[in-house]
Amino acid sequence: MRIVLLGPPGAGKGTQAVLICKRYSIPHISTGEMLRDAVASGSELGKAVKSVLDSGELVTDTLIMQVVADRLGRDDCSRGYLLDGVPRTVAQAEMLQVMLKERGSSLSSVVQLSVPEQVLELGLLALAAGFLIKFWKILIIAALAFGGGFAKIGRAHV
Repeated sequence: MRIVLLGPPGAGKGTQAVLICKRYSIPHISTGEMLRDAVASGSELGKAVKSVLDSGELVTDTLIMQVVADRLGRDDCSRGYLLDGVPRTVAQAEMLQVMLKERGSSLSSVVQLSVPEQVLELGLLALAAGFLIKFWKILIIAALAFGGGFAKIGRAHV
């Protein structure tokens, strides 16, 4: 199985990817994972990715697809794979088709997760609320520590 999993952030791609990959014994390949692995490898490709990331620029479609080609060439992809987060653009999709054709391969499935916008919004709000609560707790701890530090040097009353 050679699968591309598409959908908006919060649609459950990660959750579904785990289930699909377990069912078909194929690797779950995400864009972020591929980029981190490329940088960690220290290869010329990894150095090119690192340079772009360090500059704060977006990784180009061409560079993304070079990373994808490298990753799909590994042994664990011989029985299939699930791509999560790529392709993200029409150009990437076209490059993926060309690359697979050159390898005598094609995709088995393209799965588009469709989730009502209200559900996505609720999920995003829950995620944001969780983040804000954690951030608020960190601020309280920092404020207490900061105030306590001044109290130790006789500059504040806590």
